[in-house]
Amino acid sequence: MWSCSARSRASGIQTLARAGLDQDNNVLVVAVSLAVGIIPITAPEFYHAFPETAKIVLDSGVSTGCVAAVLLNLVFNHLGRNPDADDVTAPMEPVTTS
Repeated sequence: MWSCSARSRASGIQTLARAGLDQDNNVLVVAVSLAVGIIPITAPEFYHAFPETAKIVLDSGVSTGCVAAVLLNLVFNHLGRNPDADDVTAPMEPVTTS
């Protein structure tokens, strides 16, 4: 039992090492996901007012943290991203009218 838990933790640490934590968006995704995942463990009654169908996911720290990570990753790294932003190397010259 302990070896399986240790292997999954080591795998998680390896995944975090490849997550590009040099970018602020990714640090925020990891920090918020870990915090959200800890809520069901530290405050088991936190989601007591939610519907039963939502509590299926929210009662587990792992599933809550995973859902938060996926949603935040989509928002910060995919939906709000300008695909041409990486191509910009210098500010544009101002347009002058004569």
